[in-house]
Amino acid sequence: MKDALHQMMSEAHARLEKRLVSAKESMEAHAERREIVQSTDAFLVNTCRHTAAICDLVLPAARTHLANGQELVHRYVMQCKRSERAIVRAKQRMYGEAHTIAAPWQTIWDSVVTEVRALHVIEQELVTDLSNVTDFRRRDALAGRFESVADHSPTRPHPSSPHTGILAHVSRWLWGWADRFWDVAEGRIVSDRALPQEPDEPEAPDRIAA
Repeated sequence: MKDALHQMMSEAHARLEKRLVSAKESMEAHAERREIVQSTDAFLVNTCRHTAAICDLVLPAARTHLANGQELVHRYVMQCKRSERAIVRAKQRMYGEAHTIAAPWQTIWDSVVTEVRALHVIEQELVTDLSNVTDFRRRDALAGRFESVADHSPTRPHPSSPHTGILAHVSRWLWGWADRFWDVAEGRIVSDRALPQEPDEPEAPDRIAA
């Protein structure tokens, strides 16, 4: 039977995978741009929050309690940076930044999926190893704090910022505040709650080019 930490991680990965599938289906159906952006942002935003919570809560525990903790933390941070750089490019391409507009959207999206799924493999290894360490007695507390920490974490990737240590914790707090400010300013969708149905617009739908 899985403990609370392992169960929490499995559920978190399932939610992110569901958001990933929703974004993929919107693209494949050539939905309106607004729908594609909303479903893709829901995946990207929550992936960033999830990763930040891992760095804040799980990595310190792994470093302290696992014999190979330092190695796992290093692997995770390197993969985290790769996934964040892929997400940066996806957001740039989605919002039409000049230096990425010529890149095929499918290529950029495939890179995001590959890097994020690779990150989840390491996360499962981390929590499985922590679940097997008998002297680590804070699994339930860590699992219980995870969602709250994720909700207050940055909504955008910051691959150049520190990922571990006190400075990283302060950096994530500052970026979380800044990201929420710009999300509001840009009207970016960051909530998982269902949005109210809006009336159809008379003009032809704008689509994201393949």
